[in-house]
Amino acid sequence: MITADSVFMNGIVVTVDQKNSFKKAIAVKDGKIIDVGENEDIKIYIGSETKVIDLGGRMILPAAHDAHCHGVSMGGNSLMVNFSYPEVNTIGKVR
Repeated sequence: MITADSVFMNGIVVTVDQKNSFKKAIAVKDGKIIDVGENEDIKIYIGSETKVIDLGGRMILPAAHDAHCHGVSMGGNSLMVNFSYPEVNTIGKVR
Protein backbone atom coordinates (compact mmCIF):
# COMPACT_ATOMS: atom_id res chain seq x y z
CA MET A 1 0.00 0.00 0.00
CA ILE A 2 1.18 3.52 -0.79
CA THR A 3 1.77 5.76 2.21
CA ALA A 4 1.01 9.45 1.91
CA ASP A 5 3.41 12.24 2.74
CA SER A 6 0.51 14.23 4.20
CA VAL A 7 -3.06 13.43 5.15
CA PHE A 8 -5.62 16.16 5.82
CA MET A 9 -8.53 14.91 7.94
CA ASN A 10 -11.70 16.14 9.66
CA GLY A 11 -12.36 18.83 7.11
CA ILE A 12 -14.81 19.92 4.49
CA VAL A 13 -13.14 18.93 1.24
CA VAL A 14 -14.63 20.52 -1.87
CA THR A 15 -14.19 17.88 -4.57
CA VAL A 16 -15.40 19.95 -7.55
CA ASP A 17 -16.68 16.73 -9.10
CA GLN A 18 -19.81 16.37 -11.26
CA LYS A 19 -22.02 16.22 -8.15
CA ASN A 20 -20.24 19.07 -6.30
CA SER A 21 -19.81 16.65 -3.42
CA PHE A 22 -17.94 17.16 -0.18
CA LYS A 23 -15.61 14.70 1.56
CA LYS A 24 -13.72 14.82 4.85
CA ALA A 25 -10.11 13.86 4.03
CA ILE A 26 -7.31 14.00 1.43
CA ALA A 27 -4.12 11.97 1.02
CA VAL A 28 -1.13 13.65 -0.69
CA LYS A 29 2.06 12.03 -2.05
CA ASP A 30 4.88 13.90 -3.81
CA GLY A 31 2.76 17.05 -3.98
CA LYS A 32 -0.15 15.31 -5.71
CA ILE A 33 -3.53 14.23 -4.39
CA ILE A 34 -3.67 10.44 -4.39
CA ASP A 35 -7.11 10.01 -2.84
CA VAL A 36 -10.07 11.93 -1.47
CA GLY A 37 -12.68 10.38 0.78
CA GLU A 38 -14.06 9.99 4.25
CA ASN A 39 -11.70 9.93 7.25
CA GLU A 40 -11.85 6.13 7.57
CA ASP A 41 -11.14 5.64 3.85
CA ILE A 42 -8.03 7.84 3.92
CA LYS A 43 -6.52 6.38 7.12
CA ILE A 44 -5.09 3.51 5.05
CA TYR A 45 -2.53 5.95 3.62
CA ILE A 46 -1.11 6.91 7.02
CA GLY A 47 2.35 5.49 7.65
CA SER A 48 5.00 6.15 10.28
CA GLU A 49 6.36 9.14 8.32
CA THR A 50 3.00 10.62 7.25
CA LYS A 51 2.20 14.09 8.51
CA VAL A 52 -1.43 14.10 9.64
CA ILE A 53 -3.14 17.49 9.68
CA ASP A 54 -6.43 17.86 11.55
CA LEU A 55 -8.46 20.48 9.67
CA GLY A 56 -10.84 20.85 12.61
CA GLY A 57 -13.86 21.27 10.35
CA ARG A 58 -12.22 23.92 8.16
CA MET A 59 -12.69 23.86 4.40
CA ILE A 60 -10.00 22.89 1.92
CA LEU A 61 -10.27 23.45 -1.83
CA PRO A 62 -7.67 21.23 -3.50
CA ALA A 63 -6.07 22.13 -6.83
CA ALA A 64 -7.91 25.40 -7.18
CA HIS A 65 -5.99 28.62 -7.42
CA ASP A 66 -6.43 32.06 -8.84
CA ALA A 67 -4.00 32.33 -11.72
CA HIS A 68 -5.01 35.76 -12.94
CA CYS A 69 -3.89 39.10 -11.57
CA HIS A 70 -6.15 42.05 -10.85
CA GLY A 71 -3.09 44.26 -10.48
CA VAL A 72 -2.39 44.00 -14.19
CA SER A 73 -5.95 44.91 -15.13
CA MET A 74 -5.91 47.84 -12.71
CA GLY A 75 -2.82 49.20 -14.47
CA GLY A 76 -4.51 48.79 -17.84
CA ASN A 77 -7.59 50.59 -16.57
CA SER A 78 -5.51 53.71 -15.98
CA LEU A 79 -5.03 53.95 -19.75
CA MET A 80 -8.78 53.94 -20.43
CA VAL A 81 -11.29 56.78 -20.47
CA ASN A 82 -13.20 57.14 -17.22
CA PHE A 83 -16.92 57.73 -17.81
CA SER A 84 -17.88 57.56 -14.15
CA TYR A 85 -18.23 61.32 -13.61
CA PRO A 86 -21.73 62.60 -12.89
CA GLU A 87 -21.70 64.69 -16.10
CA VAL A 88 -21.31 61.55 -18.22
CA ASN A 89 -24.10 59.26 -17.12
CA THR A 90 -25.79 58.53 -20.46
CA ILE A 91 -24.63 57.49 -23.91
CA GLY A 92 -26.11 60.70 -25.30
CA LYS A 93 -23.70 62.78 -23.22
CA VAL A 94 -20.76 60.77 -24.57
CA ARG A 95 -21.73 61.59 -28.18
